[in-house]
Amino acid sequence: MLYAAETWTIKTIYARKLLAFEMRCYRRILKICWKDKVSNNVIRERAKRQWTVMDLIKQRKLKLFVHICRMGDRRLIKTVMLGMVNGNRPRGRPAKWWSNDIVDWCGCSLPEAVQLANDRQSWRRVTAQQHIDTKAMSCCVISHFYICGV
Repeated sequence: MLYAAETWTIKTIYARKLLAFEMRCYRRILKICWKDKVSNNVIRERAKRQWTVMDLIKQRKLKLFVHICRMGDRRLIKTVMLGMVNGNRPRGRPAKWWSNDIVDWCGCSLPEAVQLANDRQSWRRVTAQQHIDTKAMSCCVISHFYICGV
């Protein structure tokens, strides 16, 4: 289910669908029918899960972002991700880019996020604000998907 999730552009509709699937899996594991009117928070407590699938995707994307930011300036992927393209966009709603999620989660502009990513101490403060515990989250979610059969 999360194959290459760190490369996804997360739109609101996809986030809702992922969270709904996660809760459906928990309900199935705990044998709770949706008609029983049990809230998602109660189900998450019964399953002893603190993090959602979206938290794991966020953690993976931030990890990839830091990895790319710390690469050399001559690497093609860094140029593509952080470079600007000349030209005009077509009419309509602006497209959501991969970096928009990073900017939203960090609460700063992309150049500021790149600067934070290059400084390990400041980046740890940013991820601490996001409540991301890499080892515990990975263990928790991996065991969940192993049980769920995904």
